[in-house]
Amino acid sequence: MCLEWIKVVAPTHHLASRVWEALNPDAESPESVEVLQEGHPLRPVYRLVDGSGRAVIAKCLVGASGATERNVYEHILPRVGIRQPAFLGGTRAEPDGSQWIFVTEASGRAYNEGDQKDRIALATWLGTLHTGITWEPPNLPDKSPKHYRSLLHNATRSLENRIAQQQTSTRESRAIGALLAQCARLESRWSVLEDHCSAGPRTLVHGDLVAHNVFIRERSSTDEVVTNVVVIDWEKAGWGSPAEDLSGVDLDTYRQLVVDRWPRLEREWWRSLAEVGRFFRSVVFVAWVLSRPGDLDESAVSNLELATSWLDELSNRQGW
Repeated sequence: MCLEWIKVVAPTHHLASRVWEALNPDAESPESVEVLQEGHPLRPVYRLVDGSGRAVIAKCLVGASGATERNVYEHILPRVGIRQPAFLGGTRAEPDGSQWIFVTEASGRAYNEGDQKDRIALATWLGTLHTGITWEPPNLPDKSPKHYRSLLHNATRSLENRIAQQQTSTRESRAIGALLAQCARLESRWSVLEDHCSAGPRTLVHGDLVAHNVFIRERSSTDEVVTNVVVIDWEKAGWGSPAEDLSGVDLDTYRQLVVDRWPRLEREWWRSLAEVGRFFRSVVFVAWVLSRPGDLDESAVSNLELATSWLDELSNRQGW
């Protein structure tokens, strides 16, 4: 898996190992536990490796995100024929809201949004998913424009509070001021985004289709190369407009797959929806930057400046 760092610890007393063995008493015990992600505010993620080299991914999730990810892996993806990663079991939610889920390890190279072949591969995977979901799965969070507008409002309040506390550096103050202006600009035109989404379908939304959550696997088959896509980390999933997920895929490929399901939606409409998704993705990015505890470091300020440039470019393209 494409992660920034890995630390190997002894499995004997590790909680992830104990939970896995309790759920699978007949399985071979892990010989090592690799820490893939750990520490607040990150969700703990571990890689359990047995003597034969088989790896299982263990995640400890808290609150609604755990229930959502388990729901997608256990009940939704298998029903439409998507079986990787495979759900291997999980625990009931504890009183603190935490629960463990275990899935097979994803392999392959990271998705490259700038590579047209990768954009086509992910569009094919996404179109297949959306045409396969002919029912509305229960217990999925809202991913309508209302969700993204709530993120925008929360981000605006957070930025305004930082200015009010007067504890920001000159560069940070400039970055916050510029981003607040873009947030206000977007808020003034929000009804345009809502209207466009309301004209289209509601479906399953991943909500984080970025490089570290999408794996591309290629294998040769007779005279052609077969490309498979594996998508992980469904804790941000929900039900709503597919705009955000469409912002990084090949739209012509996607539309060819879904045109029979939604025949009245023209090519340009899908392109406009993907542009709406880029606004949504920018808002999600800002919310992620501001979710980190403590003061904004240089990296966070740079990310706010980056988000400002995205929103400015997107709004200028709309003539706002």
